[in-house]
Amino acid sequence: MDHLTSKRVEELSREFAAMRGVIPTDLHHDLRNRLTATNQFPWLFYKNLPVTSFPLMLDETGQHLQAREIEVFATDVYWRYGTNFANVVTSPSGFNQVADNSWRFPGLNIFQIVLYQPAVEAFGVNSNNPSAPQRITTHPGVDFLVGVNDVTDTYYDNTGAFSLWVHILSK
Repeated sequence: MDHLTSKRVEELSREFAAMRGVIPTDLHHDLRNRLTATNQFPWLFYKNLPVTSFPLMLDETGQHLQAREIEVFATDVYWRYGTNFANVVTSPSGFNQVADNSWRFPGLNIFQIVLYQPAVEAFGVNSNNPSAPQRITTHPGVDFLVGVNDVTDTYYDNTGAFSLWVHILSK
């Protein structure tokens, strides 16, 4: 399987560097087409995933998403938590503070985007860069869920969303 060539990575980096991880809606289709052009599996795009509940099931053309290895990055990350509207999250990695046991996923960053395989493992998402997606080796045959790492049972006070790009490298 072909991966992004260094020329294409440089091209994408230049195009999106000024956007600081936020890709305007009209560019999403073009980016997906260019990222997918040389790969066996297409990039899957999940637009405006809400942060008001956990978990959200990811699917691939009507089937639950399952894979052995994936690449992932998040864009359009902009959401608020709590009752103070000054509390804004704009990075997929949340805040650089490790969550304690009162959080949904202790050990991951607070307010981090999380890919979760029930009863198996949780993966914190860190990349917001299409030219440097995060590679994750997963557990095949287990469904993917996604959400944000928040204090357990407090998703109701969140507003906003993020978009997630997932590329299946192997099933």
